[in-house]
Amino acid sequence: MMGFEFNGKHSYRDFGLIMQSKNRPILPEPKIVVEEIPDMDGEYDYSDVNPDGRTKYKPRNIEIDCSFKDRNIAHIIARGHQIAAWLACGEKQLIFDDESAVFYLGRVVNRLDLATQISKIGRFTLQFKCRPFAFSRVLSTEDIWFGQGLMFGYGYKLDMVPTSFAITGPVALNIYNPGTYVKPLIRITGSFTNISFSANGKTLTYNTPVSFSTVEIDCAKIEAVKAGSENVLSSITGDFIEFGNGNNTLQISGTGLSCMVDFIFNYLYL
Repeated sequence: MMGFEFNGKHSYRDFGLIMQSKNRPILPEPKIVVEEIPDMDGEYDYSDVNPDGRTKYKPRNIEIDCSFKDRNIAHIIARGHQIAAWLACGEKQLIFDDESAVFYLGRVVNRLDLATQISKIGRFTLQFKCRPFAFSRVLSTEDIWFGQGLMFGYGYKLDMVPTSFAITGPVALNIYNPGTYVKPLIRITGSFTNISFSANGKTLTYNTPVSFSTVEIDCAKIEAVKAGSENVLSSITGDFIEFGNGNNTLQISGTGLSCMVDFIFNYLYL
């Protein structure tokens, strides 16, 4: 029986719930920013006027209708309390059996009526408010094309996919990203005088010498640039890089380079 996993438990296997999708949009709703000018036809669309030059998206709203396999009222009422405890949590992974290569991050946002919906009718609707993008559950790029995990969902749960390189001088690399735009976590381990990363028209430089240490630059979180536990944002100049869909040419340059560089990121899908 097809169902979904949320907060570590499965709707059918753990609670005997039969799932029927009510609203699972293929795309999240875009943020449309427009201005109407009285003396002109149409309107000005500012939706892409931001540092990335791309349309941004609202949270993805997913609705699921659930009904009980069991028709015994006493059992249903008991299950109702268990289900309430299961769903009463914050943001958790939401995984559908028929879309098992990805997970959504969301929470239940509607009120469930135990007395009416669950105990009398035996049906109820769950409304999940999720982040706009779906996150990949596959282990690596190879699994997307050749692994059985994409089709059958054999439990791949690695949150982030690392790509590692030994750097001893200037180099051009290819980073393949099967999803939409993503901003990586860059982990540099070793030594360098300065190091720069360039991709898709953006260049990021770390200007402070490092000797046999580790620096982490989270391009998705501007304040998260650390050497050990120390915040070293002041050592950064330029723009935080990102990888688009498909092949990305990444240039690494600098002086005194003797380090390992890891680019760690989730595959994200609309």
